[in-house]
Amino acid sequence: MVTISAWGAFVLSMKFILWTQVDEKTRRRFLYNAESRKKVLSNKVLKN
Repeated sequence: MVTISAWGAFVLSMKFILWTQVDEKTRRRFLYNAESRKKVLSNKVLKN
C-alpha cells in the first residue's frame, strides 16, 4: 500500500508540475474539452 500511495503522490506532483508549465490557452482548451465530455456523458446517461 505504501508503495502505491508514494507512486500516486509522485504522479500527482508530476501532473501538477506539468499543469503549471502549460500555457493558459492550452489549459483553457483542456478544461473546455473536459466540460464538453462531461456534458456528453451526462446526456448519454439521461437518454438511457
